Amino acid sequence: MANLSEVKRKKMLSFLETLRREHSDDDSIRAFAEIENMLNEKKYGLVWEKHEENVDLMIEKYIPVFKEEEEKYINCGELTNNFLIEGDNLQSLYLLEKTHKNRIDIIYIDPPYNTEKSGFTYDDKMVDTNDSYRHSKWLSFMERRLKIARELLAEKGVIFISIDNSELYNLKLLCDSIFLESNFIGNIVWRTTTDNNVSQITTEHEYILAYAYDKNKLDKWTAKSPKADVIKQYYEKLRKKYKNDNETIQLELRKWLGENEEKFQGLMHYDNVDDKGVFHDGDIANTVMGGYKYEVIHPVTGKKCKIPEKGFRFAKETMDIMIENDDIMFGEDETTLIKPKKRLEDKKSTLKAYYYEDNRAATKKLEKIFNEKSRFSNPKSTKLLKMLFSFAGDKDAIILDFFAGSGSTGEAVIELNNEDGGNRTFILCTNNEVSPINTIRYLHDNGEMTDYNPGERTKGTTIDNKIKKYFKDNEDRYNELFVKEDGKEKMSEYGICKFVTYPRLKTIITGRRYKDDSIYSDTKNKVNLKYFKCEWTPRKPEDYLLSNALCLHVKEMIELQTGISIDNRKQVLILNKTDFKKYILNGDVSEIESVWINQNILFNSEEIKVLNKIGFKYIPKEFFGFELKEAAE
Repeated sequence: MANLSEVKRKKMLSFLETLRREHSDDDSIRAFAEIENMLNEKKYGLVWEKHEENVDLMIEKYIPVFKEEEEKYINCGELTNNFLIEGDNLQSLYLLEKTHKNRIDIIYIDPPYNTEKSGFTYDDKMVDTNDSYRHSKWLSFMERRLKIARELLAEKGVIFISIDNSELYNLKLLCDSIFLESNFIGNIVWRTTTDNNVSQITTEHEYILAYAYDKNKLDKWTAKSPKADVIKQYYEKLRKKYKNDNETIQLELRKWLGENEEKFQGLMHYDNVDDKGVFHDGDIANTVMGGYKYEVIHPVTGKKCKIPEKGFRFAKETMDIMIENDDIMFGEDETTLIKPKKRLEDKKSTLKAYYYEDNRAATKKLEKIFNEKSRFSNPKSTKLLKMLFSFAGDKDAIILDFFAGSGSTGEAVIELNNEDGGNRTFILCTNNEVSPINTIRYLHDNGEMTDYNPGERTKGTTIDNKIKKYFKDNEDRYNELFVKEDGKEKMSEYGICKFVTYPRLKTIITGRRYKDDSIYSDTKNKVNLKYFKCEWTPRKPEDYLLSNALCLHVKEMIELQTGISIDNRKQVLILNKTDFKKYILNGDVSEIESVWINQNILFNSEEIKVLNKIGFKYIPKEFFGFELKEAAE
């Protein structure tokens, strides 16, 4: 059967050749080339209108950089730093591509769902159902970020993306294109709260798409079973109570399991107890004919135990070790088949494609952290995130979330490290957008809009309408709050990053609430957190060298790439000869562990000798080398 599209395409290309012969000016040649390229582009997959973002326009004249807000540094000792980055996540990703290419082990993101109810913000403007290009804008928005995300993933790296029905199918096709369909790991169906406004079909689910950088390089995913942990904890209580009475412990354990059958589905057979702990009796027989056959002597009767028809599944050397370690269960006599003891602590769980958790618990948890309601809507569950991270990465994984929102990913990493002794680190990126509810909160705190309590639970549309009406009647107040003065907005302290993400993380780390220093938890977590902000510097400065401007932001790039802190005591940064004299020639070099040097500094032979004794490394060219070359510096 003919490919009608291909026939039409060839006809158009043929006509294009006719036009080329008739029009040979430069503009026509360029136009014909573009038309030909479009005609020959891939024809299967998503097709959408490409849209430009403010970051694209800015990057033509400016270079993205990070600047640390040093007063927000949480320093709990000589630990690897975690990072919270405030700004447009596309801008953050451009810089992370310089510091973390092929280094990120796990990416988790919870992007805007682009639903009919909420829409999403694109270039500081809300895209809603009235925008005929809302799906195209969302796809353009996501494509740019996911392409960079793939470049950041390590060889065994994976990405998890939360989404709902509104863009699930578009996102799946987009990810198949970027990560390749062969690297699709699966789709987790997450059943959350019940839909109380059902019209035809009740919607109770969200989804989490999972892709690998290279699926063939992934290990088998298993993790410690949380259900097994609960059973073990109950067994330990019984052991403490009944001491060495294994028979009573076993009876009590079986009774308790029976009372909690629904809770321990899949683990009910772990109901035997010996001196070593809880186990279930497995199958000693080989799965097919031709297993091992040898003598096993019963410890009581002294006679040869029965051999399975298919033979034993373990070699004799292995069987001898298992018997010695009390990992074989014998019957009353030799006529009963022996069985291997499958220990509870060896039980591993696999990541299921279905997960249930009422996410309202995550909202309540956040309210407890802030000791107030409605500061942030729909935070993600740390329980869910811990499950994903424990399966997909090692205990020293680097985890990135560039739609960090309230900071659930950071808290999940901290909790998981506490639970299993891991050394995972996180990088969170989020904007500092001020939500309508926090705008109302600010106005209410300042004696305005006193008819509304920001702690009340109110639907998003109601909040939006209140804000629109208020600022329509008070246009000067809007300009005063949201129009930048001296490069700053008065409302910036009520933005997501400063008002939600950072305070949440600081509360979790210190155990004290950010707002009033009240006690949130008796636990203080030893976690370091640095706060970076996205900024811009001109590509072609008129009255100074670009290299001098970029040197001011090298410190942040080194710190982000290495996780260390440049303190110019142990970790030293040499940007010019003055720094060299201060920290090397006239300083105490006995404590120095690492030295980074600006490649533009010229040293004489004696200075090189001094540096070689200490050991040094040059500032990586990938940080800003391209931009300097472009500026001919």
